[in-house]
Amino acid sequence: GYIGSHAVVALQEAGHTPIIIDNLSNCESSVHQRLEQLTNTKIRCHVGDIRDEEFLRSVFEIQPIDAVIHFAAMKSVSESMEIPFEYYDNNVNGSITLTRIMDEYKVRHLIFSSTCAVYSPACPAPYDETMPTAPESIYAMTKLMMEQAFIGLAKVGKLSVAMLRYFNPIGNHPSGTI
Repeated sequence: GYIGSHAVVALQEAGHTPIIIDNLSNCESSVHQRLEQLTNTKIRCHVGDIRDEEFLRSVFEIQPIDAVIHFAAMKSVSESMEIPFEYYDNNVNGSITLTRIMDEYKVRHLIFSSTCAVYSPACPAPYDETMPTAPESIYAMTKLMMEQAFIGLAKVGKLSVAMLRYFNPIGNHPSGTI
C-alpha cells in the first residue's frame, strides 16, 4: 500500500531490513519491483494474509523479526458501513492473529497504523491524544478497538506499542515512482 511502500523505502535507507507481508488487496505486485529499484536492494515480500496463522508462522520462522509495523487494514470509511463484517474480520481478527503470532515468536515491538477518524467529530482540529474518541464508522471503530486491545497487551507485558493517528496522508517519493 501507499504508506507501507514509503515506510519500506525509509527503513531500507535507515539501514534496516524490512520484510513485507501483503495480500495484494491494496496494491499491485509491481510496487514491490519499484521498491527494489528505489532501494537498489532485494526486498523480501511474502504474499499472504495476516489472518492466516500458518502463513504468518512460515514468515516468522524464516528470519528473526525485531518489530512489526502494522499497516494491514481495509481502510474505506464508506465501504466499512456497507460491508462491516469484512472490516471486523480483516482489521480486528487479522490484528489479533498477527499479535498472537508475534507473541509466539517473542516479538514485542509494534507500531500500529490507526486513524484520526477515532476522534469525535466535535473535536476541533488540530487533534491531540487528550481529545475524546467517538468513531462514527465501522472502519474507525475497528481501529479504536485494536488500539484498546494493544494497550491491554502492553499493560500485561506482551507488547511495546506506538499508535499513529494520522488522516489522509498525501505526497509521493521524490522519485515519483511510488
